[in-house]
Amino acid sequence: MIPTYQEFLTEGRVTFNKMSFTVSAFNDTRGLCLQFIPDSKTLEGSSTTEQVAGITERLKKGMPQFASLLYFETDNQAAGLVFRVNPYELTEVITKAMK
Repeated sequence: MIPTYQEFLTEGRVTFNKMSFTVSAFNDTRGLCLQFIPDSKTLEGSSTTEQVAGITERLKKGMPQFASLLYFETDNQAAGLVFRVNPYELTEVITKAMK
């Protein structure tokens, strides 16, 4: 059976520091990305810089190794805030963990 679009769609919601985001992952021609789409209160109540800092801080606290793999892409045309996964760093983290 061929999966439907809905079966491929995965997203979650996170709330911290009075900010709320819908989080999803997607692939494009340059690799894997995490997309954080702020709700309207977050969008109106905090700047992009504050949102990026909050997301980065939260990831570093909860998933420090994974956070080190991500970088914010200012020029991405997708909605919300896009963090790209650095595939070279990902490989390093995986190989170090498996040794």
